[in-house]
Amino acid sequence: MTLSLSEAQPAAAPVGRLITRVALFWAFTYVLLTIRGAIFHDDWSRLIDNNRLLAVSVGAGAYAMVLRQLAAGQRVTLKGAMVWIAGATLAVMIVRVTVDEFMFDVPQGVGVNLLWSLTWSAYFAMWVMGSLAFSPRIAAATAPERSDIVAMPAEPESLELLITALLAEADTLKGADRARLAAKVLELGGYEAAEAGNQIENERARLAIRLAARLSR
Repeated sequence: MTLSLSEAQPAAAPVGRLITRVALFWAFTYVLLTIRGAIFHDDWSRLIDNNRLLAVSVGAGAYAMVLRQLAAGQRVTLKGAMVWIAGATLAVMIVRVTVDEFMFDVPQGVGVNLLWSLTWSAYFAMWVMGSLAFSPRIAAATAPERSDIVAMPAEPESLELLITALLAEADTLKGADRARLAAKVLELGGYEAAEAGNQIENERARLAIRLAARLSR
């Protein structure tokens, strides 16, 4: 399964919106990870932690990079999103371990930092996937084009049923309305061409003439 963005270059997203979304992500992850740490260590006194502050800020920077790439209209796949998530999680993990080893007398250990980073990774993945899912360019890129719908061949039986239904509905109209509808059918049908290569256009024009004649009766 692949999620892709439109390749057209859109207008740059407002900087204020990007900053707001990054700030919300920062606050979301910091608050939840603070609550998690308080419950995990049974200590509600360390609501501000330098290691947590730095790691969450690095993670918010990774999320800002994701938003900038989306705003630039670059092609994004599900595989690419997973690479973002794995890379950002590794970066946060490295920050956590480095700060833990050099700034604290008693390091928490790689296992604890790995568990913290994986928890952050779940939040990051949720926000990244949400940004992909709710991007307006996703719908534009995945929706079928109008030309694809028009180009689908129609069965003769379906055309006969459609014409029958059209004529039955036209029987309920007044004479003037039927005349206007017949004129519209002729206009949409176009004109026959003398060139041999315009067989489809000629068939459409002849069909329009027959329909208009039936509507004008």
